[in-house]
Amino acid sequence: VPTGSPTNLKVLDWAGFKAAASFSFDDTLTSQSSNYAALDAVGVPLTFYVVSNNNASNSVWAQAVTDGHELGNHTAHHCRANGTDCAWGAYAGNLGTEFDQCTTHIENTTTQEDVWTSASPYGDGGYATAASSRFLLNRGVSGGQIAPNDATNPHALPCQTAAQNQSSETFDAATNSARSAGKWQIFLIHSLGGDGGYNPLSLSELVESITYAKNVGDVWADSVVHVG
Repeated sequence: VPTGSPTNLKVLDWAGFKAAASFSFDDTLTSQSSNYAALDAVGVPLTFYVVSNNNASNSVWAQAVTDGHELGNHTAHHCRANGTDCAWGAYAGNLGTEFDQCTTHIENTTTQEDVWTSASPYGDGGYATAASSRFLLNRGVSGGQIAPNDATNPHALPCQTAAQNQSSETFDAATNSARSAGKWQIFLIHSLGGDGGYNPLSLSELVESITYAKNVGDVWADSVVHVG
């Protein structure tokens, strides 16, 4: 076992890359699971935010863990922080239980040993306190990017929420903006079409955009937990 104090060590911003990009997917929608093979084929670790009462027992999510992707916590029922507007099932009674039920589901149905990041349903800031005692990071929905060692609240991370039918050029422009600024761009994707999910977009446009971030050369394209 090594002993003594480390010396002459330097932590490199974005693991030595110029910038970083993470592609996150909310709600475990059926269009995500049915198109998983095409997403995985790009070769970039992705983050899927699981709602444990929506399509979360699909075997594709266990495969995603095996393939090196991250499963994050998007609560059990996708309610607002005051317990209303639950998208899938009835409110568990408090925010901690909403998170804990989802984490238990992920750990019981996949080989992922822990859950490190979460995403607030509806981007509701009321989840930040419960998230801070359970997760390394929590993603919100406000726009923006993260600079190394800046004052960004780690439990209210900004992102770019993909618009309906967002083009690859728009995704790539955000990636290039992060490159120019030396920052981390998180993307938030919902539906890939046909499941009634929020802001559906084209699979081919998305795949092209993830591929661009991977191949541009100076961007660390990786999951939220790895970059975080």
